[in-house]
Amino acid sequence: MRARDLIKTASPAAPLLNSIYRDDGLFWYALPMSSTYHGCRITVMGLGRFGGGTAAARYLADHGARVTVTDLRTEAELADELAALDDVPLEGIHVGGHRENDFVNTDMVVVSPAVAPSSPFLKMASFANVRLSSEIELFWNAKRSPIIGVTGTVGKSSTATLIADMLRAGGLGGHLGGNIGHSLLGEVDDIKPEDWVVLELSSFQLHGLRRLKVSPEIAVVTNFVPNHLNWHRTVEHYRQSKQTILAYQTPNDAAVLNADDLDVSRWETLGNRLTFSGGPSTQSTAIVKNGEIKLSHQEVSTSLTLPPTLDSPHQSQNAAAAATAALAAGVDIDAIATGLREFAPLPHRLEQVGQTLGRTFVDDSKSTTPRATVAAVEATPKPLRLIVGGADGDIDLRPLVDAAARSSVAIYLIGQTAIQIETLLRDFAPQARTIRCSTLRAAVLRAWGESRNGDTILLSPGCPSYGEFQDYRDRGMTFRECVADIAAEDSAQAA
Repeated sequence: MRARDLIKTASPAAPLLNSIYRDDGLFWYALPMSSTYHGCRITVMGLGRFGGGTAAARYLADHGARVTVTDLRTEAELADELAALDDVPLEGIHVGGHRENDFVNTDMVVVSPAVAPSSPFLKMASFANVRLSSEIELFWNAKRSPIIGVTGTVGKSSTATLIADMLRAGGLGGHLGGNIGHSLLGEVDDIKPEDWVVLELSSFQLHGLRRLKVSPEIAVVTNFVPNHLNWHRTVEHYRQSKQTILAYQTPNDAAVLNADDLDVSRWETLGNRLTFSGGPSTQSTAIVKNGEIKLSHQEVSTSLTLPPTLDSPHQSQNAAAAATAALAAGVDIDAIATGLREFAPLPHRLEQVGQTLGRTFVDDSKSTTPRATVAAVEATPKPLRLIVGGADGDIDLRPLVDAAARSSVAIYLIGQTAIQIETLLRDFAPQARTIRCSTLRAAVLRAWGESRNGDTILLSPGCPSYGEFQDYRDRGMTFRECVADIAAEDSAQAA
């Protein structure tokens, strides 16, 4: 039966009975999985926006499981995800809400990383002794090859992509997946045991892997700044989740750590510690200085020139982290140099998307933390007109405010955090020019209307996208559409 023929809109769930739970909300069961899912009843909770849920449903169904998927979003909102499942034999699809039966009369629930542990439906499942798992756990249980895991508050995607490029250039696999938006579950049976896999790992995914008590053979930590506290609730819980990437390493493994981050540099691991630095450290495996990376590891001692795409404070550290991890994996210098030289900025990450009448538009919609915006502001040519704001992630916005006030001729505020940012700017930088805008489009048009020849208009929100947009990609595409409209109007007037 096709997916669209199974769709049912959920009725409201029955009221929850009061139950006793620990403060973390759930009793998780890290039971060993059997070698087959055949005949198991499995609920996939949340199809996700980047393919993880659909990949899990397809993988489990292909391995004989009786799969039901459930999501809070409506059929219309899930059109792409449901289309991707149209040829998958599923037992049911419940949209528009969750049903208690899907969480208590099942053998396992595969949980989307975005679902907080406080979810009442997860508490139902836990109370019913139902095993909780995730897409990344399914992959980990199935994989046969070594893993390079990359985490950190910012820089994960670029660093993971660079590592994968270097591995491929060296003929060592370089399969890339995880939080970067691509699930490797569908490819896991085709990945050779000798191939390296690169996984970008979010704090949510690492929180799940802690149940398995596993860490990657090579673990990379780019940096650490408190984030996602609306999910983790405390900084310590966020830190502990991140530290899972090191917690279960052995002396045969490698830990690639940021020597310039005083928090990360003290994290404990049994793995062989390798560090990278933007210059302060003189003892690191990779040191960035004057547009070059100096590498020193075992028999290797050389310097590589950074291409313009990586020659900024933020990107150069990502490049140093990637080069260190590649060395640990056995990649030769020529392949590392090729990976650096051929790197292309990822979509929505400091990506120049247009130039009109001397104005440059830069899409950094992937910036969902203040630290990412600070890095973007430092790397972007001035004069700068900055668009910031979004959903409230319960994080300290003062670093964003400080960078914006110091480096911008005008700051255009959008989203739920607009009032909060405006208040902080009024208190700490009353001289800053701020304009609150009702939508992103309004902000782009206002910035364009006030801009001058030579200005850069930068979208670097520093906050999650939820509210006006589905995700950072949706936000970035809206920005691009606005830029395209401006360019089209300018061309029409010039004709």
